Amino acid sequence: MSFTIELYSRGEKEEEYIGCFLTRIIDDSDFEGEIDMKIISLSKDDPTPAYEERLHFQSENSYGLSRFLKREDIEKDYLCYIVLTGSGN
Repeated sequence: MSFTIELYSRGEKEEEYIGCFLTRIIDDSDFEGEIDMKIISLSKDDPTPAYEERLHFQSENSYGLSRFLKREDIEKDYLCYIVLTGSGN
């Protein structure tokens, strides 16, 4: 089985949240299996598991959270030291 991680920085459905999904890549295999999925939010103060679950994948399955993290929390906790400047096109 092969997977992709899909991140929606402006949300899958709601812009104020970041969405995070694990999606099985469609192939010709009829193999099914279980995986342990753990998504960890590593803040500067506390590496806390934000989501943890054992998943049973079949073909064309996708699992995750459309409200994984709130954008304002990410901006406050992670982007407070990043400054981008520039000019031109």
